[in-house]
Amino acid sequence: MGSSSKKKKEKKKDFQKPKFKVGKAKPQAANFTSTSFQSKSISLKAQSLRETAPSAHDQLRHHISLLGSKTSTQRHDSLAHLTALLSASNSANDSSFNSHDLFSKAVPLILDGSLSVRTSLLKLFRILPVDAISMHAEKLSLHIRAGMTHLSHDIRLSALDVLSWFLQTIPGDAVECPGGWVKTLKCFTAMLGWEWDRIGGTSNWTSVKGSLGKTGKEGRVVVHAIIVLGEFLRAGLVEVEEEMEDHSFEPGLQVLYGRQSHQIPRKPNAFAYLNLFGAARDAEGEMYPWVEQRQRVFHELGFCRVMERELNEAKKEGGDVGRAASGALKALSEGVNGYENEAEEDTHPTHGSHAKNH
Repeated sequence: MGSSSKKKKEKKKDFQKPKFKVGKAKPQAANFTSTSFQSKSISLKAQSLRETAPSAHDQLRHHISLLGSKTSTQRHDSLAHLTALLSASNSANDSSFNSHDLFSKAVPLILDGSLSVRTSLLKLFRILPVDAISMHAEKLSLHIRAGMTHLSHDIRLSALDVLSWFLQTIPGDAVECPGGWVKTLKCFTAMLGWEWDRIGGTSNWTSVKGSLGKTGKEGRVVVHAIIVLGEFLRAGLVEVEEEMEDHSFEPGLQVLYGRQSHQIPRKPNAFAYLNLFGAARDAEGEMYPWVEQRQRVFHELGFCRVMERELNEAKKEGGDVGRAASGALKALSEGVNGYENEAEEDTHPTHGSHAKNH
């Protein structure tokens, strides 16, 4: 009994209001800190005062350095400032503009966890000149593939948006850069639930059922992935006819067909596909600059067979998935028909060629 009454008294003490005597100061807390001191001066480590505003080039360098900030708000604001600076002053087309610093900081933001940062990044990409993007196509493709296989549905959607813009801006570099063809196709198969295994040199494909027809973010990822897959197949498998210049207004001028083959290349690192000074590449990381090469690899690795089968299955789902699959199948059939026609010409030569050989 004694111990229980003692405990009750101790608990009661915690809720009793202390009584202070009139004229007596309130007792100080245990963690009290005195702030009664006064300072005669404040010393700053570094001060930068200038009468004139910083130039556009200085502002550009400053905001590029802030792209690696830890706060998403700062990264978003820096991307917005860079977009405004490059579009207003036309600094992106200036010869002194160093695109390497910008891309080394901006491209990793494809995997940023903030949606506002990724949206601002795509706006910045849209105003950059094609030559600057082409110089960094391999780095851009690498981070796009990392975003396509990310665990977050939002980052996957943003990576598909960047890839769609990439294909619309410079489709050739998007599929020709090292790893841009085979590795990107494998990323699409992983996103859509088509598992790919190579055992003993043969390709074994299995489809993970139930990946289609889903709602919410996962359903949007599937629909968007099939749409961008159609754009990717059209860029890689369908040969684009070069527009011929009209010389009808120049009398006496002889038109040279295919003269681009005899001129100095305009694209940077035009002979990168030879890989003269780089490390040895495998079939997945190789460059495939010609349509015939991409068509051959597409058939040999089994991509054609599995995509045709799975897209036909997706077409039967109807709705958004069915419409997206129909567009992808159309692009696939255009690329496959071109390859099959060339294969028939190689296996069945014309009568004239037989006569010539004999």
